[in-house]
Amino acid sequence: LGAMETLQAGVVAAAAQVQLKRYPRMRLFFELGQSPDLINHFLPQRLVDAVIARPMSWTLPAEVEGETLFHDQLRVAVGPEHPLARRRKPKLEDLLDEHWILSRNEVMPGTPVPVAFAQAGLPFPERVITSGSINMRQNMLASGRFVTCVPHSLLPFARIHILPIELPLWPVPTMILKLRARALSPAAESFLATLREISEPLGTTPATRRKQPR
Repeated sequence: LGAMETLQAGVVAAAAQVQLKRYPRMRLFFELGQSPDLINHFLPQRLVDAVIARPMSWTLPAEVEGETLFHDQLRVAVGPEHPLARRRKPKLEDLLDEHWILSRNEVMPGTPVPVAFAQAGLPFPERVITSGSINMRQNMLASGRFVTCVPHSLLPFARIHILPIELPLWPVPTMILKLRARALSPAAESFLATLREISEPLGTTPATRRKQPR
């Protein structure tokens, strides 16, 4: 299974723990990557059975089908030593001159963080480190000098200080992505069923889950 790092650290890891309790002999293999790489390389090359990712748009390659799991909501986060962690009602404008660490996807135009600053009539912060590494973010936050964003799907599985600042939803949901012409093994289908179960409280029920149109 291929997945973005925040998803591997959150719902995918949680699903793996549940799955291994049910099937202790099952072997699981995970690949890490950014959404475009997972969809455009890992899937077509059949390096993975399926991908858990948030595509950059609703338009997918013709051979790929997507099944919605949930819409992720980014939360603004700081370390416990950051001055903003002790402020009762920080505003987005208070973050303009802070040092940020964000992923490649999170700095692209039209995504939640740039949109939030634009809607507030503010320029995008200049002091930005771009990295998708969760470990690097944690290390930077621990210094008390950095601000980042984490998806709400990661919050049940992480300890982090969240600021009460609202950001827009990602326009495209997190999905299970598969090749249309590829039949998955029973083991792979079983894991995906567990992943759906873990993901359900995050915002999408089986009744509202849908597949991408052909």
